[in-house]
Amino acid sequence: MTRSTSSLGLSRNNRKPTKPLKSSIISATSSRCQSPKPLKSPTISLYNLTPIDRDLNDILRNLVDELCDFFVKARQDGKNEAQTVDVIVNFSTSKNQDLSQIFDWLLNNTHKDKYKTLLGYFYDQVAKRRVQSLLNLIAHHPNVEDSLLSKGVDMNLLNNQFGELK
Repeated sequence: MTRSTSSLGLSRNNRKPTKPLKSSIISATSSRCQSPKPLKSPTISLYNLTPIDRDLNDILRNLVDELCDFFVKARQDGKNEAQTVDVIVNFSTSKNQDLSQIFDWLLNNTHKDKYKTLLGYFYDQVAKRRVQSLLNLIAHHPNVEDSLLSKGVDMNLLNNQFGELK
């Protein structure tokens, strides 16, 4: 069996070794798949925390877990919005804990559904308070209603959703 000169890497004309052609196929060693870099989690990385921060995080987690239990119980017992807010405020004052610190902790720890639920409730209450403040402003200052109407705000929608303004 004879081999051709081209299969040995030699050109036919001058029998010198030819340069290997660059293949459009990437070799198996260079085509290894690399895992994508992990995404930054919105949760606090426990590896970057100092021991004091880790202890504080544990304390807040236990506190928020307890608050979640109170929140769920209040909603299951049929408490209305005002009563549920009172349960949350009374809980935080009884534990000498500022609600803003609980809120900040919830923002950084959304890995459990119960934390997301409580965070959503906090957002909902803030939005309702802002709307209520707007409605109070409208009720006491008639020229504000005219200004809102000129900007395209549907006052009928506001009245239907939140009760009569006047």
